[in-house]
Amino acid sequence: MSVRTFTARDLNQRSSLVTHAVDEGFDVIITKHGRPVYKITSVSSDAAGRSLLDAMRAAPDTSAVDVTFERAQGDLRELDL
Repeated sequence: MSVRTFTARDLNQRSSLVTHAVDEGFDVIITKHGRPVYKITSVSSDAAGRSLLDAMRAAPDTSAVDVTFERAQGDLRELDL
């Protein structure tokens, strides 16, 4: 598969150009300050016929990861939906 490279600025200002490249079958690399930071591929080419369940089973085990979050500061108000 061919690769096209865009800058982060291209992604922010001309996202349709980047998504068009992905639609045409290119893998897209996004760079920041000349260094690659993101890779964009289409979901259909990445999935390669896998179901969502297969993709979830293939995901790495994160059960050992321990994450704690600090309580949000400031005034919180109730949201009326």
